[in-house]
Amino acid sequence: MTRTTTLTATLALCLWACDDGKGPAGDTSTDTEADTSVDVADEDLAQDSPPDAVEEDGFDDTVTDTVDEDLPGDVEDEEVVVPLPDLAFVYTVAADYSTGSYSVLDLGDLGVTADIGTMATDGKALCIGGRIFLNELYGADTVDPVSAVAPHAILGRHTTGAFSNPVDAVHHGADHLLVVLNGSTGLVELDPSDGTLGTVVDLSAFDDDGVPDVHAIAHVGSRYYVSLERLDSWTAVDVGLVVILDDATLAVIDADPSTAGTVDAIALPGANPIGRFRALGDDLYIALTGLWGATDGGVAVVHTATASSEWVVSGSDLGGDPVFGDCMEIVDASTGFVCTGLTDGSADAVIEFDPSDGTASTAVLTTSSGSLSGSALASDGRMLVGDRDPESPGVRVIDTSTSTELTTSPIAVGANPPYSLCVHPAP
Repeated sequence: MTRTTTLTATLALCLWACDDGKGPAGDTSTDTEADTSVDVADEDLAQDSPPDAVEEDGFDDTVTDTVDEDLPGDVEDEEVVVPLPDLAFVYTVAADYSTGSYSVLDLGDLGVTADIGTMATDGKALCIGGRIFLNELYGADTVDPVSAVAPHAILGRHTTGAFSNPVDAVHHGADHLLVVLNGSTGLVELDPSDGTLGTVVDLSAFDDDGVPDVHAIAHVGSRYYVSLERLDSWTAVDVGLVVILDDATLAVIDADPSTAGTVDAIALPGANPIGRFRALGDDLYIALTGLWGATDGGVAVVHTATASSEWVVSGSDLGGDPVFGDCMEIVDASTGFVCTGLTDGSADAVIEFDPSDGTASTAVLTTSSGSLSGSALASDGRMLVGDRDPESPGVRVIDTSTSTELTTSPIAVGANPPYSLCVHPAP
C-alpha cells in the first residue's frame, strides 16, 4: 500500500486552492463547507498573531488551531476549525479485467492511498448515508462494508448469492440495506453487520423472461424507486421501467391506479437505463443508452410527485448517447454533466447540459474512445470522472462552476484504471 501525490495532482490542487479561497472560481457558496472564520474583537490583532499550536486528534476529527497567549482586546483561546476533506473511494479494474483493487483519493491534497485491497474484476463503489461499500459483481457477488477511517480496511464480505450481481443499494431502516440484484429477480434486504439476508422483493413480473435486470434504486419521501433495464442477452427489448415500492412494507405501489386489474410501473421514455439515479429535490435523473449505436438514448427525469417521466435531453442533442451509466451528475437546476460516446466514434466526452430546458453545451473534456468510466460529485462542486485511457489512466477533475477541467492529466490511482467511484463527505 503506497501513498503518492503526482505532479498533476499538485498542479490541480494549486488551481483549486491558490485562488480566493472560495473553491472553484466564481463559487461563493458556503453550504457544504465548514466555517473557517475567526470571530475576534480586533481583526488586525487576530491576523497578526500566529497560532501557537496545531492539535490533530485523528482521522475522524478536525484539526484545530488554538491561540493561547493573552492578546490586547481580550482575544484568547479562539479556534480556527479546519474541515477535513471529502474522500473519494475508487474501485479500480485492470484493463484486461484480470484483477481489481481499491484506492482512496484525498480531495484536500489530492494524495492517493493506492491499491489498499484486492477485489473482484468488476464492481461498484457506493457511498451511502455516511457509510462506504464496495460491491463485487459477477464471480464474487458480495457487498463489502469498508472503514471510513484509515487504513480503510474491508470490514466484511457478504454474499448475496451466486451470479446475483449486486449493483446498487440504499439504507433500509437504521441498520439494513436494500440491495439491487441485477442478475436475479429483484432486491434483497441485507444486514451489513453480519451479512444476514432478509426480505426478498420479487420484480420478475415486470419482464417476460423473469429477470427484469434491476439496476438502480433511490429513496424519495416514503417510497423507493427502482429502475429496470429489461434486457435480452444484453440488448434492450423494451422501454425501461421504474417500479415504486413502499419503504416500510416493500410492497409494489401502482404507478397508475386508473388502469384496473394491473399494477403499473413508471414507463421511461427510452430503453436501457444504465446508470444510478441522481436526485434533485423530488425529481430523479437517470441516463439511458438505448440500443447500442442507435443514438436513441439520453437523460430522462422521473417526477416522483406525479409518477411520470420524460426526456430531459436526447442523445442526438448531446452528440452521442450516455456511456457507462454511472458517469452523470446533476449539480443544480440549471447544470448537469453526462459522459457520452460521440456519434463519430472518435472519443468519449463529458457534455454539460441544462436540466431545466434540455439544452446541451460543448464538451468539457474528451478522451479516447470507450475510456470514460464512473463519476462522483464532491461536496464543494468538483466532479470526478474516471478515465481508463490505456496510456494515462486515472481520475480527472472538473470545476462545475466554470465548466473547466482542473487536472492537466489524469490522477493515477494505483496499478489499475478507475472503474467506479463515490465520494464520502467529510465528517
